[in-house]
Amino acid sequence: AKAMRMVKEMCRDFANASATAEAEPKDGDEGGDAGGDEDDDAKTNSEMDADERRNVEDGGDVDEDESTAPSPRKSTPRPKSPQRKSKIRVSVRKRPLNAKEQSRKERDICTSDDISRELTVWEPKVKVDLTRFVEKHAFAFDAVFDESASNDDVYV
Repeated sequence: AKAMRMVKEMCRDFANASATAEAEPKDGDEGGDAGGDEDDDAKTNSEMDADERRNVEDGGDVDEDESTAPSPRKSTPRPKSPQRKSKIRVSVRKRPLNAKEQSRKERDICTSDDISRELTVWEPKVKVDLTRFVEKHAFAFDAVFDESASNDDVYV
């Protein structure tokens, strides 16, 4: 709000300065003071500097380029249409354990369910008191494929 006020004041000052410059006689004409506008500009700049200092003291932005920031608007959310189908689908395919993992006797900690379209990671953990437990992380996708799925199953 302060930034917008400052921009409006600057525009008004610029418009006033332009109108004053057109109404005043040119150099060499009677009644005109060639250097009179500089004092007015300096006063405007010092007033703006004071406004900026107050803005900083109030915890506002120090950024001088605030005038280019878009003004905040209240957005009205679009109603979601149940008929609309997204062109983007998020799918996941669970891979089998490779030979190296099997030789180390590692366990498969992921299970997939293509009906509920959910992939679950069963993460073994140890509490501070050395009690072992398994933490369950379930992730939902548009499609879930197990390790037996072929590329044709996934991409066709």
